[in-house]
Amino acid sequence: MTRIFGNILSNCKYTLRSARFWAAVAGYLALLIFATADYYHSKAAVWYLLHYSRTFGSYYFSLVICALPGATLFAEEWCSDRFVLSYSRSGKKEYAISTILSSFLSALLVAFIGTSLYVGIYSLINPITSDASDMAFAQQIGGYANGGLLYNGHIFAYYFLEIINTSCFMGLFSALATMLSAVFTNSYITIIMPLVLYEIISTLCSILHAPLLSHPYYVFSGSNTVFRILHPLCELEAESNFSVISMLYPLVYLAVCLTIITIISHFLIKQKYEKNSDIR
Repeated sequence: MTRIFGNILSNCKYTLRSARFWAAVAGYLALLIFATADYYHSKAAVWYLLHYSRTFGSYYFSLVICALPGATLFAEEWCSDRFVLSYSRSGKKEYAISTILSSFLSALLVAFIGTSLYVGIYSLINPITSDASDMAFAQQIGGYANGGLLYNGHIFAYYFLEIINTSCFMGLFSALATMLSAVFTNSYITIIMPLVLYEIISTLCSILHAPLLSHPYYVFSGSNTVFRILHPLCELEAESNFSVISMLYPLVYLAVCLTIITIISHFLIKQKYEKNSDIR
């Protein structure tokens, strides 16, 4: 366990010091601003702008931008002289765990910092919320995930959940890309892999008529809660639109997915290492 935390800490320090990480944060922030350019006006509340920052394909480009700093950790190390030393020193299981979690955390931090900056910047010039007596606000926020928090004045909690859900979504696809980099071992392919995987997952869910709660977009969406997905025809009142289940479900879903990704990554990396041990 100590080696895992040590590897993750080392990888995160390396990532945070890299120009690529801060370029990704700047790119992600610019993308959010660009995505809401058509919706911006002086009276537009930040929650309203943040909601529409996820439309018009911004999620597609966000997946690639957030994957830039950490998704290629394995691919880059494999192509260098550091891999054999890191793999043997860390341990096979520990190496897979630390690599996947480092990739996940790097993408999560890009999205978390970028979205926090977006909210912070716009809160200086636009209202952070709307008047609870506004009927239009009550109708809209009643349809958004955890909208009851914002409606009842829990502004920090609402924005934190919004930001962390989006960040976990980005981190999950970065971890998936890192897992597949053990097959392709090409940094350029790895970077675009989150976008490809998103399309594959969406297509398969549509063809197989999979439950919406199995699709990561809906699990981490800012427009859906578990209740709304299970009962789409029921209308939620703004003041009651929050539940512990809706808050915890994405975390449970994430933990299960990361566990599966780590197990598969361990198998792929081990197989790749043994297959190429005579060459390396």
